[in-house]
Amino acid sequence: MTREREILRERARRLAQPPPASEPGGVLEIITLTLGAERWAIDTSLVLAVVPFTAVSRLPSAPAFLVGLAAVRGVPVPVVYLGGFLGVPGPGVTDLARIVVLGEAMPELGFVVDAVDEVATISRAQLRPPEESMAAHDLLHGIAPDGMAVLAAQALAADPRFTFEDAIDGDDLARGA
Repeated sequence: MTREREILRERARRLAQPPPASEPGGVLEIITLTLGAERWAIDTSLVLAVVPFTAVSRLPSAPAFLVGLAAVRGVPVPVVYLGGFLGVPGPGVTDLARIVVLGEAMPELGFVVDAVDEVATISRAQLRPPEESMAAHDLLHGIAPDGMAVLAAQALAADPRFTFEDAIDGDDLARGA
């Protein structure tokens, strides 16, 4: 048998091996981000895009954490300052600020974050349950071993505090309100 054939057989044997058993509870793909001086994460299940922070149209009589409306892929999207909502003091909008856009087929909701760091994975088994006293504990998958809170995109998107129909007139963005 030639050396080349031997290498190909070994490669075929390795490729034919069944995949390793998945971790109990599965793995979450997350985007790690910065809010103020804290590291947070959000699972990517509903993340459509991460875009640079652009001008937003302010809305009168909107909740304080609602920054306004931004056009994302031609769709007006309510944009919330996530740090403000969670009670995390931040530097305000800087050049590193991004909007994490959630939605299923179309952009539905955007969260301004101070910076986006990386896409990573984490085992669900590593997450400990959040304490009831934590801000937004009902919006978390859990807490990572390093103390990073992992937000649940589905819970954020379904939270009634992020339903802004009363504060948003469909023409606000076009009028520059």
